Amino acid sequence: MSIGPLSLESAAIICVALFVGSIAKAVTGFGLPMVSVPLLAGFLGVERAVVVMIIPTFVSNAWLMWEHRREAAAARGMVVFLAAGIVGTVAGSWVLAALSGRALALILAAWLGSYLVLQLVRPGLRLATEPAPAVTGAVGLAAGLCQGATGASGPVAGPWFHAFGLAPSAYVFSVSTVFFTLAATQMAAVASFGLVDEERLLEGLVALAPIALGLPLGIRLARTLDRRVFNWCLLAMLWALEARLLWQGLRFG
Repeated sequence: MSIGPLSLESAAIICVALFVGSIAKAVTGFGLPMVSVPLLAGFLGVERAVVVMIIPTFVSNAWLMWEHRREAAAARGMVVFLAAGIVGTVAGSWVLAALSGRALALILAAWLGSYLVLQLVRPGLRLATEPAPAVTGAVGLAAGLCQGATGASGPVAGPWFHAFGLAPSAYVFSVSTVFFTLAATQMAAVASFGLVDEERLLEGLVALAPIALGLPLGIRLARTLDRRVFNWCLLAMLWALEARLLWQGLRFG
């Protein structure tokens, strides 16, 4: 895998990260940008890494949406969430082009950390009723801002849909639909801001190779997990994401 001046060893590390991230994504619905963007950023810079991961994010979520398409009826508040998320993604893409993401990382860490602490205090807590459209829209807007600025809306969308207590396949369908829609919006937004060129487009296409290997393996693994094990895996991913956000936000402080 050749990404600019990368050595063979560096390219191999990136391929392994993409492969592992795609397995995590197939099992829990997210994890690909969480694993891949920080590693790519170490070689390519944050802006370039986010842009390169747009195509793999788009394709992997389309794959999982199709895999779990029978769960579409279980999606909760999806129309309002997606509409607000699209607006947020465009705004977040401007943030990516103009500003540092340090403050955003800390805000997201506070959001996700609050939810995880609540899960420790009240592990069985779930949203019993459909939230008001204004609340759903606000969360969708935040998810879009996160997607546009960092390439990953998982810190917002992950705990939001987890709080509904969805079955594993319904959860994966819901978050994949969000990520697919926001990635498509982000692709158009970053192109309009001049952040996409032929080299980054090619790098995104090359990144699909290890994902095409890891995603089917993760789908098969997910079919063997019961709901309790799935919940453990998902919470483990959320805690790992919280650690990453804190590291990102405090490292450059």
